[in-house]
Amino acid sequence: MALVKSIDVDFAGNKKEAKDHLFSIMQSESFCGKKVFNYIRIEMLFSSFRDDLSYIIEYPYTDAHYRDCYYCFYAAKFETLPRETIRVHVFSSYITSVESLLTADENSLYGKYYGFFIIRPLDRFPLGRSFLAPQVFSNCNFLCCLTCERVYPWSTTSGKRFSTCGSGYRNSYMCGKLFMESA
Repeated sequence: MALVKSIDVDFAGNKKEAKDHLFSIMQSESFCGKKVFNYIRIEMLFSSFRDDLSYIIEYPYTDAHYRDCYYCFYAAKFETLPRETIRVHVFSSYITSVESLLTADENSLYGKYYGFFIIRPLDRFPLGRSFLAPQVFSNCNFLCCLTCERVYPWSTTSGKRFSTCGSGYRNSYMCGKLFMESA
């Protein structure tokens, strides 16, 4: 029998609900231990988003990139640091609940999914791997390279995938920098 960890999936209908829910998770000892979490980078990210977006929050989420960094670097430190992250999916306001998302077919969701970002339990660099469409930002006056990606949500048993075109970010520099500092 396989041991499967339960993932909480919550819906937030606007920025304030999403931030409040994220901050309550980040304040919990299970997310960042006994450290006081610095919310400034998360506040900056949300302040750049449009106001008419919906969010789905997955916690605890196992991010493969953070897990690699964790086992190669953080596990060797003499402090307790959790292995789980938070993944936040960004949708248009068309999505009104987790149930409406699960019952919709893939074609009706096309153009309504804007990507995701990862929040890690690190006080200095909390934003991890992300993939966001330019449409999430209130000011789109910038150039970026776009690629298309399909994302499997929390429930791969349903077979539903979300597709979007956006720009990815992976903080591998920080992981590599930490490896060099620890050598």
